[in-house]
Amino acid sequence: MTGRARGRGRAEGGQAIVEFVIVLPLLLALFIGIISAGLYLNAYLTVAQAARVGVRSASLGVPVGSPGDTGSATIYGQVDDQIRLGAGMSPANATVCLGQTTPPGAPPVVTLTIAYTYTPALAVPFLPDPTDICQSYTMVQEASANYPASAPGCGACG
Repeated sequence: MTGRARGRGRAEGGQAIVEFVIVLPLLLALFIGIISAGLYLNAYLTVAQAARVGVRSASLGVPVGSPGDTGSATIYGQVDDQIRLGAGMSPANATVCLGQTTPPGAPPVVTLTIAYTYTPALAVPFLPDPTDICQSYTMVQEASANYPASAPGCGACG
């Protein structure tokens, strides 16, 4: 009886190793997918926050500036600073578009659109590589400023 119990333990130990080897790639793929989805969500929320900060500044009449600005003195500077806060994100991958319109019988509004080209750090089969993240926000203009008219198709968001 002792011999049988010992033999059965070895057979079950081998079976556990085989099951582990079969399940390990599935668990790793799930783990990598969760990490990649988290990084994409971080990028999406970072672009959304950058667009909100930029349109709020535009509604208050902050100068536009130019791409590559830093600090809070210009809209581009504020947007670029927000994008830099994202994990591994670069303002060079963002297209920022600002426009002003005046609807009939309403105060002027400003619209800021950001199109960010996101390249995943880890390849995921269901996520295109690279993919565009687009955010567009509109606010009523509270302070007078002369921004360009909104251009259709601005920022490559469709």
